Amino acid sequence: MTQDPSHLHPHIREFAVCLQRIHGFLAADNNQFWRDRIQNVIEMAQNSDVSSATSFLSLLGGMGSLNDVILDGSAATNSAFHVELSRAYDVARTLR
Repeated sequence: MTQDPSHLHPHIREFAVCLQRIHGFLAADNNQFWRDRIQNVIEMAQNSDVSSATSFLSLLGGMGSLNDVILDGSAATNSAFHVELSRAYDVARTLR
């Protein structure tokens, strides 16, 4: 699934780690639609492709976007998921 991001530039590494956490939340929730999209962005980031930031940001805009996902779990799980989305958003903005 994912590779060790230790070889990446620190900002891209941080982004890849955030994405992997997001992927984990989505996998645990059996949300294949968003999990697959995040997996594509992870692969781009792991190849040091800074356009991965733009691809991730495009998943966040508008109605029905990744921001609107509510996991089938506790409020704490959903909060942690959205905190991770915010972290990834901040790093993606830095990379873009």
